[in-house]
Amino acid sequence: MTRVKNNFVVKILSGSSDEFSLEQRLFNVMILLLSMLGFFGAYHNLTLGLNMYTVYPSVVGGILCIYFYYLSRVKKKYSENYVYVLVFTAVTIISIVFFNNSGSAGPIVILHLCLFNIFILISNGRNQLIILSILLINVSALYFIEYKFEGKILHYSSNTERFWDVLVTFLYSTIFMVVSTIIFKKITIKKDLK
Repeated sequence: MTRVKNNFVVKILSGSSDEFSLEQRLFNVMILLLSMLGFFGAYHNLTLGLNMYTVYPSVVGGILCIYFYYLSRVKKKYSENYVYVLVFTAVTIISIVFFNNSGSAGPIVILHLCLFNIFILISNGRNQLIILSILLINVSALYFIEYKFEGKILHYSSNTERFWDVLVTFLYSTIFMVVSTIIFKKITIKKDLK
């Protein structure tokens, strides 16, 4: 019974296979999860008292994800270009947050892993390689800039602040990756529900 209910919720969020292609169904549910990640990240940064430049970009990212979910799931308009818009938005947000959240000493590398996971799941073929390249170039550029211009990084005000930021980000990012993988399996692997 629980299995049927879980599949029903996933079907409601992603759309039915009669209405949407597999790619669009994956996009629908993953982008909804990504919006929750953005909003939770903003809330977490706000409660920790971090710089508002770590809060606002996450809210903007969450709102943009909801907009694309609306276009894809409700309006039934979908384009692979949506994924690229979201990738470049995510790279911009991550870059802003990186410099305002202690650079490599902060949790940004954890968020990059989440982005790798989500964008690889919702893209296919050659797009996966392109998106992976964009994300790897972004990570490399951020670490290079931090190395060359250490003074551009806004550091934590205390080790306690860093501890809680990295720990909580690790926890919710891990949960997000596990949930997205489970949902991916539910959508792509047809099971007999009887």
